[in-house]
Amino acid sequence: MEIKNMGFKVFVTLFIVGFVVLISQRDKMNCMIATYNINFNKPKLTRSDSAMYMAQFNITSTKYKLSLIELGGQGCKPCKKMEAVLLEIDSIYNKYVNLSIINVTKGNDKKAAAYFGIRFIPVQIILDKNGKELYRHSGFISKEELQVEISKYID
Repeated sequence: MEIKNMGFKVFVTLFIVGFVVLISQRDKMNCMIATYNINFNKPKLTRSDSAMYMAQFNITSTKYKLSLIELGGQGCKPCKKMEAVLLEIDSIYNKYVNLSIINVTKGNDKKAAAYFGIRFIPVQIILDKNGKELYRHSGFISKEELQVEISKYID
C-alpha cells in the first residue's frame, strides 16, 4: 500500500514540477508554436498575393525610400521587444521608411510568412522602392544596429 502511495506522490510531484516549468517558459513555448505553425502549416500562395503585398505595404510608393517589414507573432518575447525598437525607428525615419509590423500567427497575415520565406520569428526585412530585398535579419536587433542598416540605404 505504501508503494502505491509513494508512486502517486512521485507522479503528482513530477506533474507539478512540469507544469511550473511550462508556465515559466511560456514565452519560449509561444515562439516555438509560432515557428512550428509557420514551417508546417504553409498556406498556398496565389499570383495575386505578390501584387497584394506590394500594395498593402506601399513598397512601390514614391513617398518612401525604403520599406521596413517586421514579421513576428503574438506572445513572442523577442517580437514584443522588437515592437518597441521599431516604434523608435519609425519616429526617427518616418519620412524615409515605410514601417509595417505583421503578426504572422493569425488571419490572412499567415500568408506573409510564406510569401517572405520566413522560418523563424521575428524577422526584419528592408526593401527598396521596387520591392528588392536589401537586408534581412532574424531575431532581435537593437535600435542602433538597425539604424546602421537603414542609414546605408537612405544616404
